[in-house]
This record gives sequence, C-alpha cells and structure tokens, in this order.
Amino acid sequence: MATTFNPDDVKLTPHSLSDYDLYWIGRLVRATANLEDIVNWHLHRLTNVSYDTLAKLLGKMSVNGRIALAKSFATFHGGNAKKFHDDTFETELFEMMIHCRNCVVHSVLLGITESGHLAFRANDTLAPDEQGIPFKVTTFKPEWIKLCAEYAEELIPIVEKTLKLEELRTGRSERGLVPRPPKARGKPQREQKPPPQSSEA
Repeated sequence: MATTFNPDDVKLTPHSLSDYDLYWIGRLVRATANLEDIVNWHLHRLTNVSYDTLAKLLGKMSVNGRIALAKSFATFHGGNAKKFHDDTFETELFEMMIHCRNCVVHSVLLGITESGHLAFRANDTLAPDEQGIPFKVTTFKPEWIKLCAEYAEELIPIVEKTLKLEELRTGRSERGLVPRPPKARGKPQREQKPPPQSSEA
C-alpha cells in the first residue's frame, strides 16, 4: 500500500466535509474557473492571437501551465505587462489559492488531523524509499477554503478592470448561443449507371 509523507507522525481521523465547506468549495471552483478564463484573455492580449485560436491551442492545459506561458510573453514585453503579471498571478497568495483549489478538486481527503487540519493526498509522488512510493499530502484548516474563495472572487473584477475585459466577457453572454451547422456526412455518392447490356447477333 502507498505511504504518505510528513516530517512528523500525524494521526488522522476519518472526516466528511460539511455542507458549509462544500458551499465554499463550490464558490472557489466557480471563481477560479473565471480566473482561468481571464488568464486566457491575458494571453490573448500578450500574443495578439485570437481568443478562439488560443482556446484550441491550449486545449486542456492546466491553469498553472497557462500562467507560466503568460509569464514568458509578459517577460518578453517587459514594462507594465511584466509588472501586472507578476503583481497579479505570481504572488504567494495567488499560488496558494490555486493550490487550495487543486486540492479540493483533484485530491483525496484522507481525514482530519488532531489540530483540525484537513489532509488531502495529491497524485504527486516523491522518490521511492524502502517503504514504497510516498505521496505528497497537503494539510490546511477548513477556514482556508473560504478565505481562498473570497480572495478569488475579489480578484476577478480587479483584473477585469485592469485588462479592460468587462465589455469583452459580458458581450459573450449578450450574444447568446447559436446552433452549430450540421456536419456533412461523408462525400456525396455518385449516381451509378446501370452496366451496358450486351446484345446477341
């Protein structure tokens, strides 16, 4: 069985998240989804590549991967672009907020510690040892979920205003949804002519 790693022995008690915790997890997930969309617009501004094309190119790249890509372009531009990127997306608080979101979305809740910290086991592993392959475990107080959600929600309008995205992002909703044209099903078949009939003399 896989082992978990911690500098000290920690006793865990089985634990279920409360409705209050789940409520704030929902708000955190929704807020970070909006921030991920804002990072896409940030990349659009830095690269002059259309938003739709970027969405196709980036595919399912993680938000951390998108931020790292944006950092490269912001560094290339320098000046205000680099400062805005660093002040917004490269802060310790932003990184911790994204990490909290990743824990509650992708990690397994192992239980709660004696000090009241939730213990989440990620899929990240450390170097194998004599006991097996250890997994990384993150622990934090349940209140941290609420703090991260509130921080993410407060950050959205600030970044939108700085990047002048309010009109762009609102405009998508105002346009509504349109049906996609049906795909052509294969090539049209040619009309087959009957084979010529032979006549006897």
